Amino acid sequence: MSLHAVLWIGMLLTAAVGPDAAAQALPGTVMPEALKNIKAASGVCPRDDVVANGNPETGANNARPDMSCAIRPAELSSLLTSPDTTIVDLRNLVEYNRVRIDGSLNLATSEVRRKNYLHDKSLVLVGNGKAERELYMACADLQTRGFKRVKVLQGGMPAWLFQKQKVIGENPEILQSIELSPSELWIESQFDANLMLVSKEQESMQRLLSFSSLIPDESPVAVKTVIERWRKELKNSPLASVVLITSPRKADADSMQRLRQAIQPIPLLVYVGTREAFEKQIAQQKAIWTAQARGPKKPGCGL
Repeated sequence: MSLHAVLWIGMLLTAAVGPDAAAQALPGTVMPEALKNIKAASGVCPRDDVVANGNPETGANNARPDMSCAIRPAELSSLLTSPDTTIVDLRNLVEYNRVRIDGSLNLATSEVRRKNYLHDKSLVLVGNGKAERELYMACADLQTRGFKRVKVLQGGMPAWLFQKQKVIGENPEILQSIELSPSELWIESQFDANLMLVSKEQESMQRLLSFSSLIPDESPVAVKTVIERWRKELKNSPLASVVLITSPRKADADSMQRLRQAIQPIPLLVYVGTREAFEKQIAQQKAIWTAQARGPKKPGCGL
């Protein structure tokens, strides 16, 4: 094929512009006869299999969170005695390098799907204790893809550290590992297996959080009372985490340590930010939903 033909093919496949692009791009060149009747692309069109089946990497993922995947640190400690157990640490590389379980693999869920040699292993997914709904969804999804034994460490690395299990690296500060940002609080509020508790000092936050409960104080007794009520009313439905919305002065390290000890093995997450910051996060999320509902402008398919 001539050099001119190669250049014209490249422009037709990448420019996605009008029919006059040829004359503008390479002055003095002549389009090869074989290409003159090819219509210029008017946009970038997805493959038919992508349109029908979703992202080719992940596929159509209709998995729902499977709380039966949850295991506690003591259970994981027992599993580690088996050579078939593989720890998959889903945290980012910075968190993984700071502290990790010895022998764990730092992989994304998409990478796990491609590793067929893990199908017969006992996989345990470990996160940072936040947004665990995604881990329970990943567990359900992997099992549908042929992975025979998949579990999720409930509470992630913070729960493992709280139980003083062996790790490589340095332990982070207590509050640093369980404190939520406004965006993280919004994510946790969307998981119906979380128990959302609002202290009296943050009472104005309650109306922003569906299905949250107001508690008189942050004492272990007050929190455990609501947990027992949850279990009674929801007939022992799985409880993923307790999410406490309180003030900074009530969320000191010693108080949170005592509370975590009282409610274990249920993980604890804490939000000490302002209502204004959370309202801003809600507004941003609504803007995202509006944009998604409107949908992207669909390009014409000219190829």
